Amino acid sequence: GLERRFDHAVARKAIAELSAHLPPIDERFGIALNCFPPSVDANTLAPVLQGALQASGRRDLDVCVEITEHSLASDLVKEVQGLQALGFLVAVDDFGTGYSNLKSVTRLSPDLLKIDGSFVYELEDATLRASLIPEIVRIAKAVSAETVAEGIQNARQMQLLLAEGVRYGQGFGLGMPMPVEEFVGFVAERLADGHRE
Repeated sequence: GLERRFDHAVARKAIAELSAHLPPIDERFGIALNCFPPSVDANTLAPVLQGALQASGRRDLDVCVEITEHSLASDLVKEVQGLQALGFLVAVDDFGTGYSNLKSVTRLSPDLLKIDGSFVYELEDATLRASLIPEIVRIAKAVSAETVAEGIQNARQMQLLLAEGVRYGQGFGLGMPMPVEEFVGFVAERLADGHRE
């Protein structure tokens, strides 16, 4: 029964730490926060996020609330739409592993569909599961969402995903978890090299 308190505490800390360390940037900077299904309540989550952003004094941060596909129940659609109406982004995490139907995804109209890492893992072997990635990309386009591939481990996977139209990714092949100070240096280096995404 502590899911909401936990998610609220993580959100406040993530926004505060990043705001304190990240220098002002010309672009928008996104913060993705995974939330337990009970936490996806616009009436309680939105004030926490708005308060944390206001306390940070930053105007260049975008917050994306991530919910897993298997938790995508019809009662969450209204809550998600409420968050989107307030300017927050929404991502469906682990897409392809749950049981949501296209109607739910269409009604939700997420900003991002995150392709589960199990699809990416099998990409180089051209398995049946990996062959579904183009279908997920088509679903994303149909609902005007971007795709993000999870679990990228190497450059070959990245090349194959780019060829399928997946523009964004995450995984150890792109960057390891790091302390916030090191992360800020990593971002500064990427921006200096001209990388904007």
